[in-house]
Amino acid sequence: MNILYYCWNENSAADIEQAFSNAGFSFVKVTYRPNSYDADPILEQQIDDLLHQYKFDCIYTFNYVPILSEIAQKYRIPYIAWIYDCPNLTIYSHTVTNACNYLFLFDRAMYRKTCSLGAKHAFHMPLAVQTNRLNLQLNLSGQIPAADTYSYDISFVGSLYENNLYDQIRYLPDRLHGYFDGAMRAQQEVWGYHFLEELIGDDLLKETLSYIQLEENLAYAFSPRQIIINMLDQKITSDERIRLLQKTAQTYTLDLFSGSHCNIIQNCRVHGAISYTDEMPFVFRNSKINLNISLRSITSGIPLRCLDVMGAGGFLLSNYQPELAEYFVPGEDFIYFESDEDMLAKIDYFLVHEKERKEIAENGWGKIQSGFSYEKKLGDIFSVIDFHL
Repeated sequence: MNILYYCWNENSAADIEQAFSNAGFSFVKVTYRPNSYDADPILEQQIDDLLHQYKFDCIYTFNYVPILSEIAQKYRIPYIAWIYDCPNLTIYSHTVTNACNYLFLFDRAMYRKTCSLGAKHAFHMPLAVQTNRLNLQLNLSGQIPAADTYSYDISFVGSLYENNLYDQIRYLPDRLHGYFDGAMRAQQEVWGYHFLEELIGDDLLKETLSYIQLEENLAYAFSPRQIIINMLDQKITSDERIRLLQKTAQTYTLDLFSGSHCNIIQNCRVHGAISYTDEMPFVFRNSKINLNISLRSITSGIPLRCLDVMGAGGFLLSNYQPELAEYFVPGEDFIYFESDEDMLAKIDYFLVHEKERKEIAENGWGKIQSGFSYEKKLGDIFSVIDFHL
């Protein structure tokens, strides 16, 4: 297998390269950030030159890049895109219907949306972690060695999204602001069911668009309603993370690893942004409790952060995510919370019940080893493609 791998400097670049090598695949990596994912002469020329120089079995990327789909269609080779972000707005490109595309989406709701857009080969595929790297880094093998001391009680790694677009729009009338604020508060009360779209009717959307100018792009099929919903999802995520972290910091020792302006959260210990491969696993392994507060745009799938925590042998306390509870056993592999009060009660319990906490962390780590390594998931991806070709 010879792969043309297009890299946009994603966090998992080194991990997928190791997985390719471990699987015995050869690959050539192209790293270039185009001005547009729809057309960029420099990137197109680079890819064309390589396809003329070498024989590739497929093109591979994390996330969907329409330029590469068009090139793969021209050369009649498969284009594999493992969708890594949610939302990934490029799936709304009209090129998504190209027959060369093999799209693997970690969020089942996003997978269904991609099918509805006319994708001919779309599949649901959870994300993965590089278990070989993590086990070597953290000396994890066979059974997780018990940690004698922990550097952190409760840790959170991620953005606060405090500069979200919704907060920058100050010219909506109070009535519209009030409606959106109420809709977002209602959504915050529910995990596992995303109903914002149902609350934005045609009349409300038309009025909103009279104040917000959205540039139409005929190459994409996403609607103005979807853009508004994505904006609201990011605002909900920001409010939710700030509120839950602030409540945690009021009672417990919270360590926050983020590039955001963390002075929003009082009484926490701020560490700044950290490296995905070099530092993050040690934070997860050396924290008694690792909090996950999902992006609201991930409506059903398992966020990569959850897999990262468990793959590092860390204890995961997460909001409810349907697929997380489907692939892992709540109470055995991880713990989820359903409200602010439930989160605080579970923090209180698991900080002092160390034996149970360690057993859960070990169970979660074991499930990652057996089902969520890159080698396992890549095997699943290429098995699907072999079946279809």
